[in-house]
Amino acid sequence: RYPLVTGVQTCALPIFIQKYAISLLTDINTQFNYPEFGTAFLSTLKAGINPTDKIAAAQIFNTASYKAVAALKAHQVTDNTIPDDERIYSASLVNIALYSTYVSFDVAIRTEAGETVEFVIPLPK
Repeated sequence: RYPLVTGVQTCALPIFIQKYAISLLTDINTQFNYPEFGTAFLSTLKAGINPTDKIAAAQIFNTASYKAVAALKAHQVTDNTIPDDERIYSASLVNIALYSTYVSFDVAIRTEAGETVEFVIPLPK
């Protein structure tokens, strides 16, 4: 589909990226239809624990990403109508770029069908 997905697109994001982003960037238990989805990622950043180096940023991100992927996989097990090209297999942190006002996470998601899509999540510090 799209080899690199950023914040500005002229086409729709693949559904598995949308689900991952919702799970990663939403506080847990705040989605009415999917209360098990969500992480403490943004609330951790908002609490003033802003990453000051790539190692700290990676630790914060990877903890939240692991929880997001686990929740998505748990949901996928209960829904056999999701095709393999929309089932998340893994998410990997490719790179982190630290700027004075924001941090950018480059993420690669692999589906059960073997497709890998890379996209960028820019967040304020």
